[in-house]
Amino acid sequence: MNSFRVTLLLSLGAVGCAPDLRTEFPFDGETKDGPLIVVTVGDNNSRVGSVDATSKSAWVYFDLDHDKELKVEEALATNAWDLQLQRFTIKSNGGSGNPSGVVKVAVLKDINFDSLGTAPSSGYVQDGDTPAFNGPEGGWYIYDITKHGVNPNTALTYVVESSEQKFYKLRITNYYDAAGTAATLTIDYAPITAPAVLP
Repeated sequence: MNSFRVTLLLSLGAVGCAPDLRTEFPFDGETKDGPLIVVTVGDNNSRVGSVDATSKSAWVYFDLDHDKELKVEEALATNAWDLQLQRFTIKSNGGSGNPSGVVKVAVLKDINFDSLGTAPSSGYVQDGDTPAFNGPEGGWYIYDITKHGVNPNTALTYVVESSEQKFYKLRITNYYDAAGTAATLTIDYAPITAPAVLP
């Protein structure tokens, strides 16, 4: 067997056994196949949003008014997004993160989520140095240092005044999916009546 054939056969064998680097070492900022937000509409106009915020470098844009994900280009072009999520950080479309955004958030403590039907008329903030979801009243999650896990702060309910100036009650109910994957959040939300006096 001549040296050319031996070299060719060895090269083909190496290619056949080599791992696919796209699978073994995926680019963290790469957009995944399929939707990153899936919304299920339930009784009484309630919604459950499943959000894949697992990327450490890419943001996921959530349009509450239309129950859908906005791709980055659309989100930036239309400014129609309400929340952006990355891992455990949740930002709203307004304030220091986006001065042209109009979204505001009120943080309510120890109220009955199911019975909340009308938005409060005061207490709304836009994101500052700390996002509204991650700062006031301790933020949306509690870190369990013994198990190194993230647990939703069940004492808090958020009211979001959206980019279309509609109002939604919202709470984060899980940071993990059924398989235990972190940063796959479950968000319960529903439209509620606007306050008599707009904030």
